[in-house]
Amino acid sequence: MYTDIPQNITIENWELISFSVSGAFAGMAVLISLVLIWQHLRNWTRPDHQARIVRILIMVPIYAIDSWLSVRFVHYALYFDIARDCYEAYLLHQFFSLLIAYIEDEQPGKILEILESLPEQDHPFPLCCFSFHPGSMFLLVTRQCILQYVIIRPIMALASALMQILGVFREGDFAFDSGYLYVTVINLTSVTVSMYCLVLFYLVTEKALAPYGVVSKLLSIKAILFFSFWQAVAIGILSYFSIIPALGHWDKKEVATALNDFIICFEMFFLAIVHAFVFPYQQYMLNENAEPIRTPKQAFKAVKVPMENFAKHVINQKDVVQDFSHAYDSKHVKAAKSRKRNQLLSQPELSSSSSSDHDVDGVIFTHI
Repeated sequence: MYTDIPQNITIENWELISFSVSGAFAGMAVLISLVLIWQHLRNWTRPDHQARIVRILIMVPIYAIDSWLSVRFVHYALYFDIARDCYEAYLLHQFFSLLIAYIEDEQPGKILEILESLPEQDHPFPLCCFSFHPGSMFLLVTRQCILQYVIIRPIMALASALMQILGVFREGDFAFDSGYLYVTVINLTSVTVSMYCLVLFYLVTEKALAPYGVVSKLLSIKAILFFSFWQAVAIGILSYFSIIPALGHWDKKEVATALNDFIICFEMFFLAIVHAFVFPYQQYMLNENAEPIRTPKQAFKAVKVPMENFAKHVINQKDVVQDFSHAYDSKHVKAAKSRKRNQLLSQPELSSSSSSDHDVDGVIFTHI
């Protein structure tokens, strides 16, 4: 294994080069994303779509700045990454909400009508031997499975920081007495369930989502998960087996952390460019022939309106709170179960294909 660096390059040079290069790419990523976000805020014609889109786009500046700081202050990278990890989970929920907004098209409740009109569906591989009837319980269980990651990921991020302070986390160490192993397993399980349900929801509603080019958007979301989780795990494994060496006063685990964040800065630059194509603002443009700004009043309005849109629709998390309520509040859970029962009673072919006890609680795959 290589355990040293070229003798003519000092560790200080390595730090300066990595910080400067990653900073350049992170800066370009932030600039590209902010321009795209601003264009959406200026052409605010579909708040139900664009609020979620802007929240998704904000991910690039958060990841880029966080990763850049982590390269520079590698000893504190775990603490910087708390914000990134929390936003990653929030991002999955926002994409799910965007899919629902596309389908409902400003007609609340339309999603349930579409789901209940669909025939029995099979799960994708490797659960293809299970089937289910789309409806209210399917939507409820899908929402719950996606939101559980929004809860678990921040908890695990905070737990990691606490274990780091106590000296039991040991990032990149897969030993049984290392907190990193258990946090990784929990996060892996949680994100797998969340991502599976997101993909399953897309497969079920694929026809309704066809006009919106969702595949490219979904791939961009999956790429983010790869950058933030699987890439870190892969680099951690390389570090664990000493394939990644120590570097000056950085031990191999710190080198692995810095390397992962360095790569993310590059990836965010390219992802920012991709976002300009998969989340374009042009389809929401108010007026392609708008007059140029000529007076201070026009300039003030050109800034004020986008900022108001940002504060009123993007920062405001009322819709997120409502989603949590719909997913876990007992009143909404009972309503979903009742609607499922009515669906079974009104469609005998569904009822006859259910089990003899007519379980509609969504606990098992065949009845969600």
